[in-house]
Amino acid sequence: MFTARPRSKVVRFATQGILSHAMICVQHGSFIDSTMDGVQARNLQRELFEDNEKVFHFRLKEPVAPEILSNIIDYARAEIGARYSLPEAI
Repeated sequence: MFTARPRSKVVRFATQGILSHAMICVQHGSFIDSTMDGVQARNLQRELFEDNEKVFHFRLKEPVAPEILSNIIDYARAEIGARYSLPEAI
């Protein structure tokens, strides 16, 4: 899932795009993302989006092998609690 947060103008300007934040859905209603607070797991039902925030949801055109998908989700979960790295984000 991607968002275009109104307050993230610097990201959108630097990338010349409309998106400023990415989240990975790891289970029905659960996602993992990284903010200045670090990598965290959250529940989509408890996420508040601003009225003028655009939210995009994409699905892959072709399915991913279950073991590859499992590896991606396991990696994302292993990163929960990691500190946010601005140099890596840039």
